[in-house]
Amino acid sequence: MRYNQKRILHITPHMGGGVGRVIKNICEDSMKYDEYVHEIVCLDYTNESAVTWSEKISIPVHSSMSHNKRLLLSIINNADIVHWHWWNHPLNYELLTYVKIPLCRVIMWSHQNGHKAPHIFNDRVLSYPDIFVVGTPYSLESDVIKGMSSKWHKHKLRVIFASPGYQHIEYIRPKEHDGFNVGYIGTVDYMKMHPDYLKMNLSANIKDAKFIVCGGPSEKGLRQEVHALNADESFDIRGPVSDISPVLSILDVFGYPLAPAHYGASEVALIEAQAAGVVPVVLDNGCERYIVEDGQTGIVASSAKEYSLALKYLYDNPGERAVMSQKAQNMARERFQIKNTTKSWHNIYAELLELPKTKHSFILKENVGVAVNSRVTLFLDALDKTDEAELFISALTATDKVEFDHVLRAMKRLSPIFSSNSNGSIFQYCNFFQDDPAINYLCGIFSLTAKTPDRAEGFFAKASSYRDKVKIIMETVATIDKH
Repeated sequence: MRYNQKRILHITPHMGGGVGRVIKNICEDSMKYDEYVHEIVCLDYTNESAVTWSEKISIPVHSSMSHNKRLLLSIINNADIVHWHWWNHPLNYELLTYVKIPLCRVIMWSHQNGHKAPHIFNDRVLSYPDIFVVGTPYSLESDVIKGMSSKWHKHKLRVIFASPGYQHIEYIRPKEHDGFNVGYIGTVDYMKMHPDYLKMNLSANIKDAKFIVCGGPSEKGLRQEVHALNADESFDIRGPVSDISPVLSILDVFGYPLAPAHYGASEVALIEAQAAGVVPVVLDNGCERYIVEDGQTGIVASSAKEYSLALKYLYDNPGERAVMSQKAQNMARERFQIKNTTKSWHNIYAELLELPKTKHSFILKENVGVAVNSRVTLFLDALDKTDEAELFISALTATDKVEFDHVLRAMKRLSPIFSSNSNGSIFQYCNFFQDDPAINYLCGIFSLTAKTPDRAEGFFAKASSYRDKVKIIMETVATIDKH
């Protein structure tokens, strides 16, 4: 390191998947300019590819740092800028809330769009850093951001797409193949995919279509659904793949219908598909409409029916598909090249280095009736003032069958994301705070409503302080089942 190079410390919950690829590519490209040196702290795990990359590129990556706070604070103290990769993750909130961070300059870069719980913004998080950066213009439409002061908008808010660049797919060339291949690469779970994904594709009625699905974690369940529909010949459910290039080279269309309330921001998989010249068909959700220009670089469908019709249109009109393919590739390779992302970050780094290191503090929102020493306060704070937050608070404060009946019925109507073991769910918080009685209590209640009642007993066993309430809950469940 030269004496005049500045230290950029990246803090991230982990280095897996799309976010990991974004961080690696930015750091690697930034090194070419010889102005900054980068270091990465993972609060949780670092996957094998990130470790190999770290050794090859000579950028330090520290793993499981939530268990080594003394070293973490030392690294933060030595950094010129802390570049915090933000989304609703238990370890992000724990560090934000319970660790006294030394004087520093902080940028937070959001990898969630901030519109729907559990991946929303709150004013306390937005006010914490020196600069808050959103990963999609769609985030600017969120009520919380619109409600921030004009001074905050002018001095603290920026927008940078989380593009990883396209070097890894730059030399992809289309390969001859049989039939008409429609691909999906990304999170395979209805917390992200549209719940009617299978039927929407089959409804296109394309005789020789093959729907290739890459990703996890719920690929086994998707295979079972495909089999139940007698559609095994139409779908190729591959699970997670380490190299997407061979897949992109045989795709005719990138069929990427996401759930209307999904949490994504820059949608890396969608950008990569366009950079490879694969025409996307997406739904008219906030994030996607900022990436795909309808009728030019892909098709933005307003409904499930229109999505199916769009697939059929591209199948019937290969000439139009070829024109869109070229436009999509040209746009993506110009707009989302890594040097543009790096330049944007270097501009922000330079701006922030003009400021002194300062104190940053975060104060949890008070929740009446909730124990302040419980890590459940982190989960509730992440949900802020939403209906979902009120529901979980009601679950903690309910005392009779009428109240528990309301809680149980309302939990059944929650988005599938709340049933997952990741993505800001109560189950993810339990994975990290396994002995917290309140969190286990909520997991037990939710398990009774999420078609996994067999899990409830284990959670309730770790919530002994809620024993009397558990008894009332089970009596309420029995009454509901009778009716």
